[in-house]
Amino acid sequence: HPATRTFQALRIAVNSELKRLPEAIHDAFNVLAPGGKMGVNAMLNNDALLDIVLNYYKKNKLVAAICAAPLVLSKLNILSDKKYTCYDGFEKDIDGEYMEHMSVIRDKNVITGRSLNYTIDFALEIIDYSLGIDMKNKVMKGILKD
Repeated sequence: HPATRTFQALRIAVNSELKRLPEAIHDAFNVLAPGGKMGVNAMLNNDALLDIVLNYYKKNKLVAAICAAPLVLSKLNILSDKKYTCYDGFEKDIDGEYMEHMSVIRDKNVITGRSLNYTIDFALEIIDYSLGIDMKNKVMKGILKD
């Protein structure tokens, strides 16, 4: 198909689903907090960033955090009534219902991921939230192709 190109071993087919991409990216990645202790410490000490995260959450926009980053959401009391997961050991400093050994948890407009090992699961949950289960399944199928 002339609309198919290969780039670094990824095959991308242009089709009608791409029309939804700009809107989906805007909706899906409003707040994405990466993990890592140093990055999380920087986020915890940045009042402007904390205000942005809280405002997006209050507008019912997606807020996603992985690894140690759920600490940021906890500081803002976002997780106090939610189920969540995080990197082992950080749960002692986070309010909410810790779901031990879960790779990814979605509770309303909040998605949390356990660690770097689960980034694909984390990304797929974000895709499901923003684009729906059909798109998630298409992406999964593409990942599993040889």
